[in-house]
Amino acid sequence: MDKNLVCRVCGEESIKVNNLYRERFNTRIYLYKCGGCNSVYIEPVATQGETMSSYNTAYYRKPLIGKLISLVNKVDLYKDIRFIEKILKNRKNVRVLDIGCGSGEFSELLDKSFYCYGVDGSKEAIDLASRAHANRVGGWDYSIVNLFEVSEVSEVSDKKFDLIILRNIVEHFVIYEKLLSIAASNLADNGIVFIRAPNPESKMLHRYQLNWYMFDDPTHVNFVSLNVLENKCKHYGLSLYKKTFVSSGLLAHYRSQGRTIFSFLSNIFLFLRDFFFNSQSEYTVVFIKKTFLGICIMV
Repeated sequence: MDKNLVCRVCGEESIKVNNLYRERFNTRIYLYKCGGCNSVYIEPVATQGETMSSYNTAYYRKPLIGKLISLVNKVDLYKDIRFIEKILKNRKNVRVLDIGCGSGEFSELLDKSFYCYGVDGSKEAIDLASRAHANRVGGWDYSIVNLFEVSEVSEVSDKKFDLIILRNIVEHFVIYEKLLSIAASNLADNGIVFIRAPNPESKMLHRYQLNWYMFDDPTHVNFVSLNVLENKCKHYGLSLYKKTFVSSGLLAHYRSQGRTIFSFLSNIFLFLRDFFFNSQSEYTVVFIKKTFLGICIMV
């Protein structure tokens, strides 16, 4: 396991960080960091079957503690919603494509006049999302699509959208460029793509290594650096419009340290420190598609 590998994110030589590993799906996984682009990834990756099995009925139908965590996470959701709506300002008749919509808890919070189209591979998730959007004035539709098997953009949608959401989904894909291609192809002129993803250059990753809570999810395989993401998006005619970094919440420290009451209390200090000094555990970015006479231009 000591040999150097070619980084699957950028194509540069990748160097494994120490000999760090943990067990997942009864398999030992290793953490690699690219010396060229600073992206991070794990090997071996979960199979498609393992990935889909992680998002079963039990995942979406949370017990009481899961519901409490979701309630806390709502604060984080609203931050991203405000981030998006400030950019959209007073746009009317906004059409939204939520790729990997899950239970719809994010797009549900968008302005009720927006039309939302959700895509996800889980039937359980789509059923929950449909109920969440039942009162949406602008309308709601969905498709159950296995994004891992999509070969044509039209398999997702043949329509154009003003806002495309890729929130917490890029890290699930080895070939993450597929998502960027889908977004660019389905984006209307002057439309925006919102992306939120783990930041591989975060202080949290440096501190916790493979105990970082982002590795708790067995389907997280790629942590793409912001510079690489920006360059890839340029290839698809998408220009960086706005970016920001966000800190992990208190629950993230709790999960990373071991899920005990003692660790919860001891990490209040770490949480406050990261809250005020920003650990930059994730980035949120908006890309925009500008065209002139049908030719993509930079902004």
